[in-house]
Amino acid sequence: MYFPNYPAKPLQYGDSGAEVETMQAAMNVILAKYPTHNIIVEDGYFGDETDIAVRSFQQHVGLAQDGVVGAYTWISIFALANIIYEA
Repeated sequence: MYFPNYPAKPLQYGDSGAEVETMQAAMNVILAKYPTHNIIVEDGYFGDETDIAVRSFQQHVGLAQDGVVGAYTWISIFALANIIYEA
């Protein structure tokens, strides 16, 4: 796994692109280990399932449950994904 740079702007519902797909892949590493939500489709679209998974993750790590992947959420997702991946 790796730790990509935070995108130029927060990711949120309705966004699409490679950065969303990268975040979805990292979320799936976490969800495979800690199934608080179903695995999400890595399609690069921040839709309903990605939103629900992000909010669930935010709740479990003590972040604001706003569904927005800002800097703290991005760092938290990739930090945990990397720990799981390296284990």
